Amino acid sequence: MKRVKHCQSQECVDGIKARLDKYYDFFFIDEVQDFAGHDFNLLLNILPDRCETICVGDFFQHTYDTSLDGNVRTSLYKKLRSYIKEWERAGITVDMNSLAKTRRCSPEICGFVEQMGIAIESTGEANGSVFFVDEEMACEGIINNPSIPKLFLRDSGKFYCAGLNWGASKGMDRFKDVCVVLNKSSFDLYKKGKLSELNPQTKNRLYVACTRAHRHLYIMSYKWLEKYKNLNE
Repeated sequence: MKRVKHCQSQECVDGIKARLDKYYDFFFIDEVQDFAGHDFNLLLNILPDRCETICVGDFFQHTYDTSLDGNVRTSLYKKLRSYIKEWERAGITVDMNSLAKTRRCSPEICGFVEQMGIAIESTGEANGSVFFVDEEMACEGIINNPSIPKLFLRDSGKFYCAGLNWGASKGMDRFKDVCVVLNKSSFDLYKKGKLSELNPQTKNRLYVACTRAHRHLYIMSYKWLEKYKNLNE
């Protein structure tokens, strides 16, 4: 079977742009923050000249790459300002205000997220609070309540309480309350009030996990969950 090479010639790019301009009035792209490597380069190259282009995304929800291409665009998501400049150079006006407020999360949850150095506002339509879970609270009901997902940085499958990984919760919108389990390094920074010092990838995943909550956000130390590990681990 013959392998088909991706077309990267200017002729190919021009052909895609011409078809977009000919057949469409609008060109929409959602979750644009996931484009990486050659995919990001291709996206910038095929942006149409005449039909209106709207790209929607959240820089701090970059937890997934559409492609891993060695040394291509490895620093793209290191700094927000640099990322914005890439779009501006491509002729795209970056709007940081129209979708700045979340309807899902309460002002209290947004305030917690801002401790990570991530700007987020609430419309005020949601009511909810942020609670730190001590051992007694954990044992009394949160861990054993299947309606409250326990979100882990990784290895959620090692625990028999209802759990997901932080990154895997991205896009989910069905939870009233969420319990975010902090691993040791994240918990230590949380106690010091220095969550903004988390490495960017971990911070983005934590931000995604915290903003799944429509109502209450429970913050829990990994220490309370050791006895809930699966017996075969």
